[in-house]
Amino acid sequence: MAALRTSSLNLHRARLVSLRGGRGALWAMIVSKLARLPSRLASLPYRLAAMPDDRKERQRFRDAQHWRAWYKTKRWQDLRWATLLRDLFTCQRCKRVEADTSQLVADHRKAHRGDETLFWDPGNLWTLCKRCHDSWKQRQERSGKADGNDGPIGHDGG
Repeated sequence: MAALRTSSLNLHRARLVSLRGGRGALWAMIVSKLARLPSRLASLPYRLAAMPDDRKERQRFRDAQHWRAWYKTKRWQDLRWATLLRDLFTCQRCKRVEADTSQLVADHRKAHRGDETLFWDPGNLWTLCKRCHDSWKQRQERSGKADGNDGPIGHDGG
């Protein structure tokens, strides 16, 4: 398998060098550095090893997190409602006013990842419509950009 990868890499290197003509030396250097990258990456720990492959397993894995139970408490429901009221049932990203509260999410600006202080902090919550939460916010979290300063300023200046 490694030999196949190496020969494929050499083929790509040769193509790049021939395509770049006079800048072949520069491209050869870049491709050479890229060729060493897989060995350097192999020494890094694999962070997704614990994440199951199929959807049902992922769901079970997610629900096994101890903090998931916090979403089922009266305290959370009250905090969610207070957040929706504070933000006047308005998505803080697209400014859409939504009367159907099932289409609104009290979202954590900064992902709490089980940190109880961040989870219950009203200043860390903002209202997002389901569409913004399920598309834009999820992309932000996957890319690592959801750090609490990831969107337009909310009602209270940040």
